[in-house]
Amino acid sequence: MRAPKLRPDTPRPDRANRAIPDAPRATFPRPRWRRALVALLLAVLALGAPAAVAQSGDSADPLRVVVVPFEADEATGPFGVGLATALHRALNTLDGVYAPPLGEAVIVTQRALQAEADPVATLERLFDADHIVGGRLAVEGSSLRLELEVDGEAIAVRSDRSSAPALAQAFGRTLLDRLFADMRTSEQNAFLDVLAATPSAASLGSATLSASLLPGAALSDLEAASQLDAGSSWVRAEYARQLAQRGDLATARVQAEQAVELGPNDIEARLVLAGAQLGAGDVDAARSSYQAALELNPAHPLALLGLARIDGEQRTARL
Repeated sequence: MRAPKLRPDTPRPDRANRAIPDAPRATFPRPRWRRALVALLLAVLALGAPAAVAQSGDSADPLRVVVVPFEADEATGPFGVGLATALHRALNTLDGVYAPPLGEAVIVTQRALQAEADPVATLERLFDADHIVGGRLAVEGSSLRLELEVDGEAIAVRSDRSSAPALAQAFGRTLLDRLFADMRTSEQNAFLDVLAATPSAASLGSATLSASLLPGAALSDLEAASQLDAGSSWVRAEYARQLAQRGDLATARVQAEQAVELGPNDIEARLVLAGAQLGAGDVDAARSSYQAALELNPAHPLALLGLARIDGEQRTARL
């Protein structure tokens, strides 16, 4: 597996210090996204989020990038969490990178705030994060101000369009330029293809809530979104996820297969398809889907976990 290259001037935290709870840590400026994150946490608490989050680990030691909700004003509110989720989904297409679901970052931060601990340090420690990414969107006069925040450093983002897919790709290009060097064209195109599947503002809220793995996503909203944004692999995959969670595995599988057709580089769509196949008892198909996901990103913990689960159950059945 080829680990992504960092720019020479990009600091990478010392992993050895992370094993020591009281080790000194770099102090980043107070992120602008904290207010947005606190607002989302209130919504999470109202929805009754799970009390604990399992940290994913992998012997391949992927580059871990934790994306948190962007700060947004009243005019750009729907984009704050949606664009952050778009980056999370696209990062997972990159070989050797893992970005946990936004909901996991939200819940970890919730626990840190309850314990009066520093959320940034807690995210870094529990996720063994190499980078923490946030952002800001605000309307200033007749223009839209965009900033990406990487490890506390604000970077201006340029975009001449204000649609959700265009904004997602603008943030994505800025992130790639900041963190990675010498990226192969195929990887860059796959990353941007997944960002292009970001749904319209009308569908962004429901698709984002489902993708975050937090409770509260409404099946009817995602059904409507799948019709409004019929070409989005993201929307189609989340519609399939919610169908599967409600036990309609046959329809979920059809929708997930369509999501994969729409976005062959969308690793999240392949994982949803694998889950629907496994739930329906089609182990061979699920194995193929997990393997296809790992061809995109051999370090993705959920794909590795799914494949290991199948192997373990089959070994147990032979005993």
